[in-house]
Amino acid sequence: MPRSHAAIALIALVATACWTARTDARIDPGWHGGATVTAMATPDAVTTTPDGFNQGVPDQFDAAPGRAIVAPYLSYGWRRVELRVHLPELRASSRADYPSDLGERVYPTLAANLELYVKLLSRGRWHGGLAVEGLAVASAVATYELSAVGAISLTGRLVYAGNDGTRAQRRLNFGHQLQLSYLRTVGGYPVTGFAGAIVHTGRGDGLPLHARFTLSSGPSIAFHDAAYLGVGVGFR
Repeated sequence: MPRSHAAIALIALVATACWTARTDARIDPGWHGGATVTAMATPDAVTTTPDGFNQGVPDQFDAAPGRAIVAPYLSYGWRRVELRVHLPELRASSRADYPSDLGERVYPTLAANLELYVKLLSRGRWHGGLAVEGLAVASAVATYELSAVGAISLTGRLVYAGNDGTRAQRRLNFGHQLQLSYLRTVGGYPVTGFAGAIVHTGRGDGLPLHARFTLSSGPSIAFHDAAYLGVGVGFR
């Protein structure tokens, strides 16, 4: 692979951030994988197309108010540290997100991102830790074991979503995410149900739907508030 391509791939891993939050503070050492399926309500989502007038489409277009997101991941864990790669997602929107593709509702995403998690607490049934995701996300997660096969978790995330203004007149975007999860081992596989909400603060245009930024100047989707619920399953 040429060095320029490798550099672009590395930038994409550390500079993007998805909205799939960690559901478990515990670490099971070794290789693991899995996927989540999320139904997300984004009633105020807007698609912005730079220079849309010259392309024959509106500069701003009401994006779909709801969507399903399939998010796979691959991770490797040690005793206190886990490294996780969130792989490219697949999303299906309730209606077209882009004015140039009014008949298209299924979109693959190209960005992947890297998460580093450190477990800091393990006391009785309580477990907790902190994670950083790319260059833009910090999160904390706490898990309480209800039984040998069941647990609940609370996850909080702070996402920096960029500056829509200038250095002199900053218009920053921040996302605040809170999620509650129920975890259970079924037939040897970890199964998770979760629900959460995302709120935008700052004077910017909103939160990118799937990544902090892209390497393209094409259309982008932003939202201010969202609610979601989903399920996940893991394997090793």
